[in-house]
Amino acid sequence: MASAHPENSFGIFSGKYLFTKLVAAHATNHTQNVVANKKTAIRTMVFEETYGLEDFNGVFEIPIYRLNSVNFEIELDKYVHNQIPFTKDDLENINGKKNAYDNLFEELKTLNGYNWKFNEIAGWITLHLNQEIIFGEIFLKDTKRFRKNSTKKIKFYDCGFKIKFQKEQSNKEIFDDILNEINILALSNLLKNRHVDKLKFETIGPYVDWKNLYRNLNE
Repeated sequence: MASAHPENSFGIFSGKYLFTKLVAAHATNHTQNVVANKKTAIRTMVFEETYGLEDFNGVFEIPIYRLNSVNFEIELDKYVHNQIPFTKDDLENINGKKNAYDNLFEELKTLNGYNWKFNEIAGWITLHLNQEIIFGEIFLKDTKRFRKNSTKKIKFYDCGFKIKFQKEQSNKEIFDDILNEINILALSNLLKNRHVDKLKFETIGPYVDWKNLYRNLNE
């Protein structure tokens, strides 16, 4: 799903192009500071070169769902109704029981249904800290059409957003800025028709000591 062009909307390079660049640099011994320790090697990069490296100073993963839980139930109900070849009245006349259709519907829904949570994950927004910069990257299933029970692999998709801490900001102001960027991203064309589940982040985020966190991660 990544763009055909290696350069993204921030004017930086990512994905396969970045990997190729790093391998080439290592092979030609151009990066003297790159050592065997992966964490040390990553720290030698500039901010933009950490895009797509999902384990770099990650602090939050926010799930992206194919659809929200309400629409999931609507979709499942529609599917089950289509599996019953009789109308409600016809089935009750055939069966002789008043609730025959409803009973069959519930039975089929149990057989065909599954938990929305986790099973309908389409990707993640991952939050990373690099010095005073917060990155919000998007990882999505590698497909143009999101279908239920998809087995497509999740891959780096887009840089999403980046914001810079101001030293005078409070932890609440930092959290509010991050949440605002997530809300904007959730409504953007990048995640059109997807559902971003912000519940855990909205619950935990206000209690995070963001300023101390980024200082400790970058020591």
